[in-house]
Amino acid sequence: MSEAELRRRVEDRRKRDGERALMGVVIGLALGLVFALAAARASAPITTAGWGVLSLWSLYFAYQVRRWLWPEDPPTTPSLQFYREEVEQRLAYGRQIWLRSGLPVAFLGLALVIVPPLARGRALLNAAPFFILLVAWAVMFRRQRRHEREALERELADLQALER
Repeated sequence: MSEAELRRRVEDRRKRDGERALMGVVIGLALGLVFALAAARASAPITTAGWGVLSLWSLYFAYQVRRWLWPEDPPTTPSLQFYREEVEQRLAYGRQIWLRSGLPVAFLGLALVIVPPLARGRALLNAAPFFILLVAWAVMFRRQRRHEREALERELADLQALER
C-alpha cells in the first residue's frame, strides 16, 4: 500500500468518524434537552424520574460518542500502525456497544415512563406500535453493528497481511 493510499484511507476514516461523532453528540444533547423538558412537565413522580433518567442517559451517550469516536490529531506522516490502532479502537467501541452507550439505562428510563400507564390498563393498544418499532429497531441495530464489525475485522486482517 502506497503512502498516498494510506493517507487517503486515514482521511476517509477520520471524516466518517468525525461526522458520526458530531451527529451522535448533537443528537445526544438534543434528546437530553427534550427529555429534561418532559421531566419538568411530568405530573407523576415515577414518570418524572423516567424522563430524568432518559435525559441523563442522553448526556452520557453524547459523552461516550465524543470519547470513543471523535478523531484525534493524526501523526504528520501516516503509518500502518496508526491506521491499525484506529481500526482496533473502532472495533473495541463496538464490542460492548449496549453497555458503552448506556442502553440498559435508557430502557430503564423508558420503562419508568411507559409501564405506569400500561399497568393502569390504559393505552395498551396505543403502545403496541411503539413496541413493534422498538423490536424492529433492535433487530436493525444488531444487524448494522454486525456488518460494521465484520467490515472492521476484514480491514484489520488486510492491514495485518500488509504488515507481514
